[in-house]
This record gives sequence, C-alpha cells and structure tokens, in this order.
Amino acid sequence: MTRYNLMQIRLFIFFSLVTVIFSDLNAARLSSSSYALSDSLSLNISKGMMVGYGHSFSQPFSKKPRKYKKPKQRKYDFRYLEIGIGPAVWQTSHEPLMENERNAIHFFVEYGDMLKPLSYVAGVNFNAAFIQEGYLLEPEYYFFHLKYSPSRKWYNWPIWMNIYGLAGATYWQASLTNTGFGGATNNENLIEEDNGLGLITGAGVSFEFFNFSLITQFTYILGIGQYEAGGFYPQDVHVGSAQINVMLSYRFFLSGLQWRCPTYK
Repeated sequence: MTRYNLMQIRLFIFFSLVTVIFSDLNAARLSSSSYALSDSLSLNISKGMMVGYGHSFSQPFSKKPRKYKKPKQRKYDFRYLEIGIGPAVWQTSHEPLMENERNAIHFFVEYGDMLKPLSYVAGVNFNAAFIQEGYLLEPEYYFFHLKYSPSRKWYNWPIWMNIYGLAGATYWQASLTNTGFGGATNNENLIEEDNGLGLITGAGVSFEFFNFSLITQFTYILGIGQYEAGGFYPQDVHVGSAQINVMLSYRFFLSGLQWRCPTYK
C-alpha cells in the first residue's frame, strides 16, 4: 500500500468521526429544545385550565346573579262615587188626614264598589209639604243609610239591572205653619219648628246604561215631632212620609271612566 492511499484512509476516518460527533450534538440539542417546548406548553395549558376552572366555578359562588322584581299589576278598580237626584212621583204623610201639598225632591251621594254588594249613601230629602185644616207641615230629612244590592252577586242576573234594599238613620227638621193665622186666638202660633232623629228604609231597582242609571225607589221615613197646633200643650205629629222617587244618577269611577263590565258578570 502506498503512502498516498494511507493518507486517504486517515482523512476518511477523521471526517467520519467528525460527522458522527456533530450528528450526536444536533440530536441532543433538538431533544432538549423539544422537552423544553413540551414543558412550557403543558405549563401554559395547566395554567389556562386553572384560570378557566376558577372563572367558571368560583365566579358564580362569589357573585350571585341580580334578581329583577316584576312590577305589581294593579287590579281593575270598580270603586265609584255616584250622584243622583229626582222627584217623588207619589207621596203620603204618616200623619192621618194630612194631604199632599208639594212633592219632595230626593238627592243622594253614594260610595261603593261594583264588585261588592254593600255601599254607603248620604243625602237630603227636601221640598215636601203636607196640609191639614190650615196647618202646613214642611219636613226636611238628612239621611245616611246602607244600601245592599244582592243582584251584584247573581251571575245569571242581567248586568244592566240592579235591585237593592236600604236602611239607615235620618236627622229631620220640620216646621208647622198656621196658614190661617191673623184672626187667631192668643194660644195659636204662626210657625212652630222641631227637629229630631228618625229612621229611613226602602227598596229600589236601577237600570244602568254605561255610567248613567235610572232609579225607581220606594222610600219610607219615620219621625215624630211635637207641636201645639192650636192647642195648649204639645202633641205628637208624624213628620215622616212614604214616597216613590224616580231619579237619574251618574257614576264616577275613582280610577277614571270605565266602560267595561265587572269581571264577576
């Protein structure tokens, strides 16, 4: 073997060793970087999971969701104030032999609820006059009574018709005038006045159209006053009367005008 050949063999072995060494170094470097990359990725993923876990589970327990209250719905209001007036188409005095001279006028104000049968009524009955043998009796009645309408609870009853009964108290004032005063004796008076408490009762029926009502009512009023009436001592005089009143009324609803029928109908 020549010297040249030996040199070639030596160079081949040297370069082979250098190539093996460099390949080993590159493989070690790549493996370390891949391990570092995988460690960093796993660390980031675990951190993300921890952050997600804390966000999804811990937040609802630390902060409760806000609750919104629903606004209360106001019930439909059927409370009302009713005002009515009308004449007595027929009347008679409780005092025997007293004749009708002038018909009464009945005025009232009523407060109630269309969903309830009981209501409250106040008013005045005035302008009535009765006469007997020259003595003119002019009573005036201020009253307050309860009004009970059972038909408001009758489901098969027509909504435009209402029947009722009433009972209460009155404060009356009445004057007794001697219309023949002039040639009278000394123990006769021109005008005598008295007042006191009495009772009122009756029944009626009303026909309703929207907020208007046409009412027919039988009214019975009791009261007793004391007048001399040409005598020497006071004597009892019945100042009450029985009447049939025909009235027209209008109903004001406290929540405004309502053209809707009550739900119980």
